[in-house]
Amino acid sequence: MIYVAAPLSGDQADGGQSVLGGVRKRADEANRAGGVLGGKKVVVRGLDDQADEDVAVEVAHQVEQAIRAGETVLGVVGHYNSGPTARAMEVYRQLNLVVITPSSSNPDLTRKGYAGGELEILALIDANNTYFDARERYLELLQEAWLEAAEVRLAAGRALVSTEQDTHNE
Repeated sequence: MIYVAAPLSGDQADGGQSVLGGVRKRADEANRAGGVLGGKKVVVRGLDDQADEDVAVEVAHQVEQAIRAGETVLGVVGHYNSGPTARAMEVYRQLNLVVITPSSSNPDLTRKGYAGGELEILALIDANNTYFDARERYLELLQEAWLEAAEVRLAAGRALVSTEQDTHNE
């Protein structure tokens, strides 16, 4: 299990959903290539921290409970923002867990010197690349949807840009 802790709802959901999509994409690729750790499938579960520090602590406790219940947790990708990451680290530091933050940028997060074995926090270029790959794909799909909508409007004899008069005639 890989948990993705990010804002999956609210004002910052676009960024959090992009991270979740990127992690799922990489997990799918690993699974198609035979899995990890001797053929085990990677399962990704998103946890919504709502970009809120208190909620991030609750999310971290959900991960902790899963580990204590015997779930094999490969790591956490998250949190998206530095504040929630810092607060969640108070919980994660007590677990033997890899945490990859895809976008937290506060240098104090890496200055704390979390000890290996206690916690390894990694701000990886690959995680950022995964984010940007997912973001790029999202923009490509958005462009395709817009072009398809434009084709439908043109086929129906309608202008691509609605005028005030068009709005009243609909």
